[in-house]
Amino acid sequence: MSFRISLTGMNAALAELGVRSNNIANSSTMGFKKSTAHFASLVADSVADGPTNATGRGAILQGNTANFSQGGLTTTGNALDLALEGDGFFIVQTSAASPADPKRFLDGYTRNGSFRVDADGYLVDTSGRRLKTDANTTSEQGLVRIPNSVGLPRASSNIGLDVNLPSDATVKPITATTPFDPADPTSFNQSTSVQLYDSLGRTHTAGLYFRKTALATPDAPTNKWETYVLVDGKQLEPQQSSALSFDTAGRLQSPLGPLKFKPLALDNAAGKVDPLVLSLDLGKGTSQFSTGYSVRGVTQDGYGPGLIQQLSVDNAGVLKLALTNGRSVDLATIRTARFRNPAGLKPDGDGIFLATNDSGKPEVGVAGQGGFGAMQSGALERSNVELTDELIALVATQRNFSANAKAIQTMSDMEKNLADQA
Repeated sequence: MSFRISLTGMNAALAELGVRSNNIANSSTMGFKKSTAHFASLVADSVADGPTNATGRGAILQGNTANFSQGGLTTTGNALDLALEGDGFFIVQTSAASPADPKRFLDGYTRNGSFRVDADGYLVDTSGRRLKTDANTTSEQGLVRIPNSVGLPRASSNIGLDVNLPSDATVKPITATTPFDPADPTSFNQSTSVQLYDSLGRTHTAGLYFRKTALATPDAPTNKWETYVLVDGKQLEPQQSSALSFDTAGRLQSPLGPLKFKPLALDNAAGKVDPLVLSLDLGKGTSQFSTGYSVRGVTQDGYGPGLIQQLSVDNAGVLKLALTNGRSVDLATIRTARFRNPAGLKPDGDGIFLATNDSGKPEVGVAGQGGFGAMQSGALERSNVELTDELIALVATQRNFSANAKAIQTMSDMEKNLADQA
């Protein structure tokens, strides 16, 4: 019997050795979580003299438990290398079919955030498992697919302008002999320009011209300016009066809303471009002060087609695309999962864990919110294995194995002595 007891001890030491060796082998594996072997003592199946006289029968491996303590972070500079600081796991799609629905794949959970874009445009880990997200652009539920370009061009429809027109500007009344002429600088007081886009994403230049037409008088206590908008040299026809009125304090009195213009047909050999329909919004900042002419801001809402120039991920897991047309698009949010009992997760190899009844169902949330760990782009979480601790444990395991082997040798010697004396 003593031989069997010591043999269980040797088997336990071998199991411990396997766990420690695996920890050491993965000390450089990103996102790896070290494991600890747990053992239980064996006792006789029946005890005639009661439990206080129970006889030990050795040790047995109960199981291995992963340690999910935080690993250190290492900077990589790659935007798709992601690290979690705190609670949570990345969610990936495994190749195993769900028992509940064979048409669906099981979700896997990992701390290794080394991702890339595959040939089909999906975000995948180093083994090709697809990263799951709450996506705005998807081909499958929960999977993000990055397109080559994002969105069609958008024609400009509104120009926003914040300008100060000088109060001491020369009045230039409109008469039959003094019409507005963009080629004649004496026919207007001030001007500026802005680049616009048509429905095909082509650029056009809009010129904005201002002509002071009247001073405030006791009978008409407003200063008046006329506004002209030209696109590629073609003057837009206003739908209503294009006159600006300022009170004696220099504040804009009218129009109360944007100036609207009739559609303008654009030159296009293919004949496929939509007419340009514009409005001019002078906002609440446009003024007439004595500080001189100044354009404080000019905007427009159109843009051309855009190709992806750069990918980035913020601390909340939002995948952002910077486009060549100057726009930024939030494509998807990389969600993370956490568990009531992460020690109950089942290892599935390659740093992947599967949910079990012991782990409980995953709670999915946003990184950095509600107790979920923050996400850091351009970094990876290192293994949480401490080599010094593992090497010390390895020595202790070796001694444990040797001690059990020595016990077997001792039992063998004792039995031999008894046999010799018989």
